Amino acid sequence: IVQATAAYYYTELTRASYQTELANAEKTEFACMVDELKNRLEVANDTVVELTDKNHELRCINYELKKNGKLRYFESTDELEVFLEKSDVDYHMYVNITVGQDWSTYDCDDYAVALRDAALSKGFHMNIQAVWNYRRPDTGELIITGGNEGHALNSTIIGNEVYFIEPQTDEYWLAAYLD
Repeated sequence: IVQATAAYYYTELTRASYQTELANAEKTEFACMVDELKNRLEVANDTVVELTDKNHELRCINYELKKNGKLRYFESTDELEVFLEKSDVDYHMYVNITVGQDWSTYDCDDYAVALRDAALSKGFHMNIQAVWNYRRPDTGELIITGGNEGHALNSTIIGNEVYFIEPQTDEYWLAAYLD
């Protein structure tokens, strides 16, 4: 009986010790998860601050350009090409997403906004175009975006012509004639 009782208490002590170790391990794991979340939150907050500062800077530039009447369209496709060559917008990492995924991913609309902002900072008019299922007039290629998924491009006017610009590749093409 003494041995059985001792074995029972030893088993219970071992079980309690194991449960304590398991609880401590879970506590450590949760503490690590909390630290990781704090780090991610800090990075996200830093990003928000950077984007807010950049947004303010671009709004100030845009205001000054509009106030001074200096915002203009490109004079030629050569000038557009020089601008696109100097712009580094197309070098950003693209991440493909599907409908319902996290929209904070850097994709076509982010490229379009970045290229428009780069153009504004250099004193040029540039617009953002949202398109669905379109045909490129220069190649005849039919681009099918599918469902609710559109695609963001940029556009600008040169003379009496509207040009679409693919901000991810710097390709541009004549989209329409004006007048």
